[in-house]
Amino acid sequence: MELNKKVKILGKQIPAVLIALVAIAGLASAGLLSYYGKVVGTATVSQSVQVSLNGQDWKQCTEAGACDLTFTVNPVAGDPITQTVYVENTANAQANVKLDTTCPTDFPTKDETTPGEVNCYEDAGKTKLGVTIDYAVKDKGGTTVSPTNGVYSLSKASSPYTLDITYTFAINTEPKSYDIVTQIVPA
Repeated sequence: MELNKKVKILGKQIPAVLIALVAIAGLASAGLLSYYGKVVGTATVSQSVQVSLNGQDWKQCTEAGACDLTFTVNPVAGDPITQTVYVENTANAQANVKLDTTCPTDFPTKDETTPGEVNCYEDAGKTKLGVTIDYAVKDKGGTTVSPTNGVYSLSKASSPYTLDITYTFAINTEPKSYDIVTQIVPA
């Protein structure tokens, strides 16, 4: 190849040496690695805190409604009635949870000033109590777990826990069905 030779590209005269140098640089850089390897992983995660009505059939929230526990109780107004549910922490780490209660629509005003208790009132002035919901959480040994600022700390070693939910409707509660929702939520 002649060093002074020119090549016409797009109507311009370019020295052949320059074209040769660009080609060599392109080949040289094409031989350099942009990375040494790539790691691609897939993690299939299971839910750490699970719930059950019987302590055996554990629910995971894989889709809407999949971890809902539904039950019906038939209390007499004025008499307490308790439903037990089970909560299990399968993780090696401590799980902090809160109990989030939605009062029935007939008693929309919620008062949670007493730890482990929710009072649902008919009126905003909190003079007409409709229902009291008490929560008692116990570890597998039967020891009561008290909340700290409304937060229950659950360990794998002490699982499963029992969660006793006691409903006491006011003595003068209208006879009909009331929906009360308690969600166990991460704290």
